Amino acid sequence: MKGKILIAGLLIAAVGGFFAYNMYNAKTANAGDKDADVTLEAPALFAAFLESDTAAGKLYNEKVIQISGTVQRIETAGKTNVYFGSGDPSGAVICEFDSTFKASWAIGQQAVVKGICAGFSGLPGMGDVILQRC
Repeated sequence: MKGKILIAGLLIAAVGGFFAYNMYNAKTANAGDKDADVTLEAPALFAAFLESDTAAGKLYNEKVIQISGTVQRIETAGKTNVYFGSGDPSGAVICEFDSTFKASWAIGQQAVVKGICAGFSGLPGMGDVILQRC
């Protein structure tokens, strides 16, 4: 009887381990594969959050946003972050890509990307709008 219980317990643990392993290693879908909920220029998105991050958050957070704008800076430490000009020196719209992404844009070039809006990062009046899973 104890042997059957032990075998059943091991079987349950193995099945649970299999599912946990698969969920841990599952790829996270990026926004590029989804239809955009909202399409706008990077400076307009930034201005909305600068005016009221609470109101803009209600409109844009957790939604797929397609932005167009001028590439201002590209950082490739770990994740690739592409900074889009906001028209305001106090911040930018940052699109976070995974570490396998190789940006082909040049600084100053116009680009269009989609990402899931994670909101405004920074202090009131200065900071960045973050788009994830671009």
